[in-house]
Amino acid sequence: MNMKKNKGFATPCYMVVKDGNHANRLMIALKNIGDRKVYGIPENVTYPCVCGVSTNIISFGELNDLAGFINCEDNEDLFLALASLRNDSDIHQWFTDGEKWVISDIHSLLELKEYFQLIKFDYSKTHKATVEELIKHFNS
Repeated sequence: MNMKKNKGFATPCYMVVKDGNHANRLMIALKNIGDRKVYGIPENVTYPCVCGVSTNIISFGELNDLAGFINCEDNEDLFLALASLRNDSDIHQWFTDGEKWVISDIHSLLELKEYFQLIKFDYSKTHKATVEELIKHFNS
């Protein structure tokens, strides 16, 4: 797997995929998150398998070299939150003020101070959620 940086994605991670329906649902969700090379779901894959996302690749099957990847086990919400993390946009990423959480549907959410005030966020503390915050949030 070529791990060179691409498109601003920042967090390699993987999760367990239960069956073909689950794999197809994940594939659609990951394609919606952004542009990565997709190797598709191998016809001969046996389930459960692993879905891995690097900074530039989406791959299904038995992934061998997962050093440096975050293991999301079967936590799909955490997996998609981590797979969405990127340094060139805010879209599809979680924001928090430490209490409340919201997911961005635009590229520059932090520029909209009035929006955060409208949804009762403490704007002075509002930031893109970190890997550690996402793990804690989705595992609680």
